[in-house]
Parts: sequence; C-alpha cells; structure tokens
Amino acid sequence: MSATISKAASTITLNPTSVSFSDTEVVNATKTVTISFNGDGNLSASSSSSTLATASISGSTLTITRKGTDGGGVTITVSAAAGTNYAGPPPRAMPLLPRYGPLPVYESQ
Repeated sequence: MSATISKAASTITLNPTSVSFSDTEVVNATKTVTISFNGDGNLSASSSSSTLATASISGSTLTITRKGTDGGGVTITVSAAAGTNYAGPPPRAMPLLPRYGPLPVYESQ
C-alpha cells in the first residue's frame, strides 16, 4: 500500500496594497513593500517594463525602483516556486503608474 501526500497551499500577501511615484520623485527613487509568504519555495519579482521600474526582493522586502518618468503603466509581479512542502501560490501583481495615484493590488489570473 502506498500513500500520496499532497503539498500544502501557500499564499503571497503584499503590504501596502498599492504603491505610486509622484511627479517630484526622481529616477532611482524607491518604494518598499512587505511580503508575507507562508511557503518554502523561492520568491522572485519582475517588472513588465524595466525601463520604467525594476523590482527586487531581499528577505521579506520587495523594493521597487523608478527608472523612467514618462508616466507609462507598469505591473510588478511577485511569484514563488513550489517548495518541498508547499505548492507554488498564484502570483501577486501590483499595477504601478509612476506619475499617478496608487492603484490596488489584484490577484493575477
């Protein structure tokens, strides 16, 4: 008789749930977001436009760095791989408009 043990579910939560850059914030200005993650896989971050903003993770901190000022839209996505005991969660995406007000975080489909 053999048994199969399923991996537990994991989640990613971002706090704050929105981030924006104002017109007065210069290129290379940064914003930080705290990541809560209950899994054991590796976290990664990506930007939909590295010419406008980049994203990196150190520990439980996501750092978003402004790279452009043309006001174009950017989506920052935090993902996690499946680990030994936990399945990979759905990625969390944060829309970011460098020149306009904050936008809410939404779950990527």
